[in-house]
Amino acid sequence: MGEGRSLSDGEAERLAFSLLRRGDPVGAAALVDDLPADRRTLRLAVTGAEGRVCFGHGDLDELERLHESAVAAGDDTLVLRVRAALADLHALRGNPVCGEIAAQALAVHGDELIIDAERLWARGRLWRTLALCTLFVPHDRPATSLGMLERAKSDFSVAGFDAESARSAADVHFVWFLAFAEDIERARDTVTECLARLRRLDSSYVGLLLAYRAYVDFFTGDLPAVHAGGAELDRLDAAAPLHPLARVIAGYVRVACQLMGVGPTPRVLRAIDDHLDLVRSEAMLVTTGQLVGLASILIDLGYVCPEHLAVARRWASQAMVGEASTPQTGHDLAGLLARLDLLERADDAAVAAVDANVAALRSLGLRRDAGHRALRGALAARRVGRRADADRLHREALADLPPPERRIFWETALLHRLGAPGRGLRRAVRSRPKVRLLGPEVEVEVGDRTGTVSPTTARLLVVLVAEGGTAPAERLIDVLWPEVDSATGKARLRVALHRLRRALTAAGAGADEADGAGGEAADGTEDPIRRRGDLVGLAPSVEVDTVEFERLACGDAADRAVALALYRSGVAEVQLAYDDLAAPLRRRLATLWRRLARQALGDARVPQATAARIAAVASAGNALDSHGPSAAGDDSGDELDHLVRLAEARLAYSEEP
Repeated sequence: MGEGRSLSDGEAERLAFSLLRRGDPVGAAALVDDLPADRRTLRLAVTGAEGRVCFGHGDLDELERLHESAVAAGDDTLVLRVRAALADLHALRGNPVCGEIAAQALAVHGDELIIDAERLWARGRLWRTLALCTLFVPHDRPATSLGMLERAKSDFSVAGFDAESARSAADVHFVWFLAFAEDIERARDTVTECLARLRRLDSSYVGLLLAYRAYVDFFTGDLPAVHAGGAELDRLDAAAPLHPLARVIAGYVRVACQLMGVGPTPRVLRAIDDHLDLVRSEAMLVTTGQLVGLASILIDLGYVCPEHLAVARRWASQAMVGEASTPQTGHDLAGLLARLDLLERADDAAVAAVDANVAALRSLGLRRDAGHRALRGALAARRVGRRADADRLHREALADLPPPERRIFWETALLHRLGAPGRGLRRAVRSRPKVRLLGPEVEVEVGDRTGTVSPTTARLLVVLVAEGGTAPAERLIDVLWPEVDSATGKARLRVALHRLRRALTAAGAGADEADGAGGEAADGTEDPIRRRGDLVGLAPSVEVDTVEFERLACGDAADRAVALALYRSGVAEVQLAYDDLAAPLRRRLATLWRRLARQALGDARVPQATAARIAAVASAGNALDSHGPSAAGDDSGDELDHLVRLAEARLAYSEEP
């Protein structure tokens, strides 16, 4: 920016401010820094400081000095701008004083008729800060906060700050999701839309929103999208330093993926400690939340030996030292400590603490988050042998979670990890039953016998898998036979479970003598259907291809290649083609397959056989869609066409023999 030396003071001030308006705070700060110290007017100094704050690098001492100078100069506009910058910086660092600064300034200027772009710019940022703070007030959080966000966007829009308006919408929706695990779909849609707007504006905030989206994709289990976003963030970081919050969020996603994929190896634990050192050095508001999140992942994955519990305890203790940046972080920490106590002591007090944690979230109206907490508590209770508590928490979780068609991957994964209710240790299984939902019809393989099942049995299997492997009997009746009364529904369910048990037992042997309560058949083999109270589920020994597909799709490159090979077509696409019951699971898996296929075809090293298989599966899917309902939404046909063309192009120009 050497040309800045030839600008007049007025031109430099206007150019620096125009860079802020374009959503390039990095450029604005660089222009000011490039000027000689004697050329930096107070207005330029404020603009440079604002640029650094907007990109996460502000200095509180510098802002305090600028505030004193603006007050001494009697420049009310600059005073307002510096106060907004102070509120921004305190918010980034998780200091609650940010809300006080914003509220005090808005008490004077909130309803003031303003037409000046500088003052609108400052007031918009004050509204945004207060919107973020209001998310954590116990009453009327979403409505009040979103109302303040609209006022911020209005000020930014009138002043011509389109990039700031987009960032504000992403900030508020992402923080709401980050804190409360609610409105997941709206958070993902908002961040994606705002990211597209910022790309068009070529804004410095693109990297920050890429990190937001990577976290949402991680939370929802869209690991192919996480890998793609991480690669783009690496490219951006190589070109210019990322916003520190972007580095912190992206780093968390990276180490959390390593923890889930590889486990708590010494290398992974060192990477996590290095990442946490970075978070502390940046004094970020997310420090406590990341410590709690990593400890929760560790124990929820089942690493509960004394060595790993000690690691989780260490992270929890470090979280307790710092201030919880939000009330929800405090709830998360309380839930983690309760589960650790339960895993270490297995006593009634720990179970009561888990129950209290779930009840606190439910009282705040955070039902989905309460469901997550109940699932995690059930896992801990199951691992220490408190099966009655585990089954009760499992039932409570199912009542709090959304229906299967709206569940994210990790909710389904936790349900599968819980497994079906049962008693005692599992017996060795002579022939592990395998269920294949991916294909034209539902098939069952037991030993050397493979066959299709009846439509009723197929529907029962699809419902059980979609529900996470286990569901209350009443839920199964409501979904499968919504038109019948309770007595008729229970009778039909008994018959359907009997037929499913026979299908999953080698040659049907011993099925008639199985006790039906979830244990073992008369011949000593494990019963593939488990019952405990109102809960009905598949035994852990039953292998399901859709579960394996989703697990592999979230793994490394080799796992994803196996997932692509496993996918034949959507869930029972011929047998249950027009059955709405299979549609949500079919759509979810088809969407995941298309993402895997796009990613594979974007890799120059993809084998020719993989490209050929993608072309065949996509062509078959399009042929089916042309005769019936789409498996994955109204635009799936166009996307399948695109995949066919990509795969055929790779085959046509492949250098492989």
